[in-house]
Amino acid sequence: MTTDTKQMLMDALNNLIVINNKISVKAVADKAGLSHSVIYNRYPDLLIIIKKAQQDQASKKASEEAQYTIDQLKARLKTTQKKVISQKCTNDINIPTLLAVLQQVYSMYDQILEERNELAKELTSLQSKAPE
Repeated sequence: MTTDTKQMLMDALNNLIVINNKISVKAVADKAGLSHSVIYNRYPDLLIIIKKAQQDQASKKASEEAQYTIDQLKARLKTTQKKVISQKCTNDINIPTLLAVLQQVYSMYDQILEERNELAKELTSLQSKAPE
């Protein structure tokens, strides 16, 4: 009977592992239809195996979560890289256009400055001719 009970518990543990249910002493005992005290009192070696399975399950879950996060970050990185490339192309197209507009603005500024200087000369000339 002892071997049968232990085998039932091992089968229950393996079943929990396969279906990816949360592993605990209570879960194994419940799956086998036994009390969890049986594991603590009669099968301390099985208790060690269950604890190891819990650690493995926790490690696997952490690894899966880390991989999920990595995959999300890779996707965001690809999206960002596409945006940067698109923006760079847009900037390359806009720079010559912006330079042409800037040249027009400076040309207009030079023209306005020249007109201002001429008006200042005329004003000075009129002020010097005006009777005092």
